[in-house]
Amino acid sequence: SSKLKDAAVSGRLVIRGSGELCLDNAAAGQLLVCDGGIRLRAASMAQAVSCSLSAVSAGLEVTAEPVPDSPTLNAVLHLSCSDFGEGYTGLHTWGDIRVSAELTGLTGQIHCLNFRVQGAIRSYAAGMIAPDTFAVLKNENGYRVLQSMKVSEQKNGVPFTVSVQAVGNQLQAVLNGTHTLSVVDDHDPYVTGAIGLSVREGSHAACRYLRVEKP
Repeated sequence: SSKLKDAAVSGRLVIRGSGELCLDNAAAGQLLVCDGGIRLRAASMAQAVSCSLSAVSAGLEVTAEPVPDSPTLNAVLHLSCSDFGEGYTGLHTWGDIRVSAELTGLTGQIHCLNFRVQGAIRSYAAGMIAPDTFAVLKNENGYRVLQSMKVSEQKNGVPFTVSVQAVGNQLQAVLNGTHTLSVVDDHDPYVTGAIGLSVREGSHAACRYLRVEKP
């Protein structure tokens, strides 16, 4: 079971031994010959588990390649776009909330943590909108800046943290535990919503963790 768990996380299997194995379910993946066996780079978690079960049933040894601790590989959630990209989780009914995330910009300049998400055209976001600009934004079928501040340049490839707290129409966002923006939204505020991540203008970000708490 631990092998299957590791394989599901990494999606990379090394299959060794003598026996027959049908690899039809690996068609969407990548097969490479390696020392002492065949390396399967599965295209999905389900495919990795399926191939593992098939190999074990055929009496073959299955091991999972370790996943390097790098924001550019499989240990984190990635979000990228050619125009804009967003991903959400949670419920649209969530009220007062505290959310924190560690993000790493990989390309582009706009990498944000979203909160009070009520769909693709209504939400708030907090994050980097330029290498030296931290901002809180409101999405009203298009983002506008509610408040921003100049900060030290945040280079791509260097992780940064964003923490937000939303209580009623009072919003607070903190960058790297030191730079704080406070906003009171008196114009049709969003008082409930899910959470998520967003990138724009061809940006790519990696998220190592996303934490949700009550304020």
